[in-house]
Amino acid sequence: MRVIAGKAKGHTLRVPKSGVRPTSERVRESIFNRLTASQIDWESTKVLDLFAGSGAFAIEALSRGATTACAIEKDTSTTLLILDNATRAKLPIEVIPGDVTKVMSTRLAGIYNLVFIDPPYEFPNTELTGILLELKLLGKLEPHGICIVERSSRTEDFLVPAGFELDDVRNYGDTRVFSLVW
Repeated sequence: MRVIAGKAKGHTLRVPKSGVRPTSERVRESIFNRLTASQIDWESTKVLDLFAGSGAFAIEALSRGATTACAIEKDTSTTLLILDNATRAKLPIEVIPGDVTKVMSTRLAGIYNLVFIDPPYEFPNTELTGILLELKLLGKLEPHGICIVERSSRTEDFLVPAGFELDDVRNYGDTRVFSLVW
């Protein structure tokens, strides 16, 4: 896996040997091309990467000019890998180890306008909807932001909560990517 564009373009990202399902470069490239086409202002973008895995989404956004990025990942050894990936790419990142559903209300300090949510495919849709609602209720979302949610194309669609609008849905083989705005 590599960083696709920006100041760290071509930088190799290490991924854990097990326990994560890295988003393919092709899918990440499509997501970031769509974000760029939507005229996102990278210089004012604050990123939250939930279920971060290798940190590829946060690192790619930082490479393109995002001002800040926070990655939350449950597995401690994987959080160290995210830090290593960002350090080798010379990109600043905040990494919070812990379960997403538990640390958002206690350890998440920032306010974000670009959120990536890429839970395990078996993660319950009701909990995914709950995470979106909690981000909103905790005041962690700047107005007029974007949320990218990655799911299996075989999983039933999740309920988009009030306050969010489904902007786009795209399938890439076994992967379905939802774009939400608020």
